[in-house]
Amino acid sequence: MDINLHNIEELIFYDNKLQSLFPEFSGVFAQWKLSKMSPSLRSLGKRIVLDFLNDLGPKHIKILSEYFACKVTIQVVDYSLVKNICCGLDEVENTMSEVEGFVDFAIHRNNDQVYICFWR
Repeated sequence: MDINLHNIEELIFYDNKLQSLFPEFSGVFAQWKLSKMSPSLRSLGKRIVLDFLNDLGPKHIKILSEYFACKVTIQVVDYSLVKNICCGLDEVENTMSEVEGFVDFAIHRNNDQVYICFWR
């Protein structure tokens, strides 16, 4: 099962039993409920969902897999404006081909280390 931005609310945010398995996110769930009650806070709700999706770690994925009784994968959304990467000189080509969604970049080399800064 893939959990992404389109189905995370339906699968997690509307399921109180599942939310009880994530006590560290209780404040997040409360803010999301508040955003559903007030139309003026709708953008806050979307931001909360996006941040929650990106904050899920391996232990959370394990909990979700046990709850849904299937393998769960999380599709995170990279909404950062800047991405910095450090790689070896022989890895530059692979690194450049893996980064998507960033229009511009700058490269700096120090001996065998290459530092790449991508921005949108």
